[in-house]
Amino acid sequence: MRGAGSAAHYTQIPLLSTTGFARVHPGPICLRGEYTMPFHFLQEKWRSAAVYRLDGGLFPGYNKEKAPGFDPPGERRYPMEHIMELVRARRSVRSFDGQPLPPALREQMEGFLAQVPNPYDIPVRFCLLDAAERGLSSPVITGETLYLAARVPRVEHGEEAFGYSFETVVLFAQSLGLGTTWIGGTMNRGSFERAIGLKPEERMPCVSPLGRPAAKMSLREALMRKGAKADSREPFESRFFDGDFGKPLTEAAAGVLREPLEAVRLAPSAVNRQPWRVVVKDGAAHFYEKRTKGFSSDAAGDLQKVDLGIALCHFDLCARDLGQRPRFLLEDPGLPAPQDCVYLASFVLD
Repeated sequence: MRGAGSAAHYTQIPLLSTTGFARVHPGPICLRGEYTMPFHFLQEKWRSAAVYRLDGGLFPGYNKEKAPGFDPPGERRYPMEHIMELVRARRSVRSFDGQPLPPALREQMEGFLAQVPNPYDIPVRFCLLDAAERGLSSPVITGETLYLAARVPRVEHGEEAFGYSFETVVLFAQSLGLGTTWIGGTMNRGSFERAIGLKPEERMPCVSPLGRPAAKMSLREALMRKGAKADSREPFESRFFDGDFGKPLTEAAAGVLREPLEAVRLAPSAVNRQPWRVVVKDGAAHFYEKRTKGFSSDAAGDLQKVDLGIALCHFDLCARDLGQRPRFLLEDPGLPAPQDCVYLASFVLD
């Protein structure tokens, strides 16, 4: 995310820092379907507070050579300079080292969770759950000590808002050297819902373990990744279209949208189905969900809409990191679409 703003538009909230504050825009701001990102990233040296950056970089990276979660005042820690580096480096981690997060690092995570935006202005409320204390586990995860969970109101676009906000946290965790993986089914859902105090008017689509990856991937994880073809993605031209669904968009023709669309292509999705379809027309990127049966339930909602929220997050953060200013719109362009494709949202680049 990039952008400039005068100091008069900033407010102080406890965020990211173990001892201080980061300056962020209050918000989010959502007017007439247009969305202005509520916080900008400031580049400056570490002092007592962690900082966001203005000029090409999103989250303070994790310096593995030093004490976890801490750098001496006056030093920088930005090993991952841009959002695409985080997107490319992220993978689903199912094998953890069995160690709890150091207090300073956990405090950073908790501070970040206090305000995580999404363009729908729908609140997504996060919490960290100690696995042993709460009796939480997943049959596909080993060595975890902590889970990240969140709940969202049962409202229109709630799943997309959840996906956007949750993936923002996933990328922040990646910048700290922490592993995550989206879990929507392979868990005792009731135990997690009770642990977060889920209300009848809310949903908890997914959770994620959170911690340092194990030195070696478990055999179970290796087999799961192979079975799901976790490292493969469909070709650029199969997911993105030029003007209408009848003309595939090439990387060469994508222009300034090539990198944000590539960030979408690399996004995680339920069983790697990659359900996003994007039509680029007149400077706008229109996002559609290609629906597949079996991905929706009353408890979790539509997991493919969650996937679209992840895709929107990648597109938005990457575009902002490149200096672009995408405007968020909920306005169906009325393009002819396949029967199984449903319009969800657009970003317009002015």
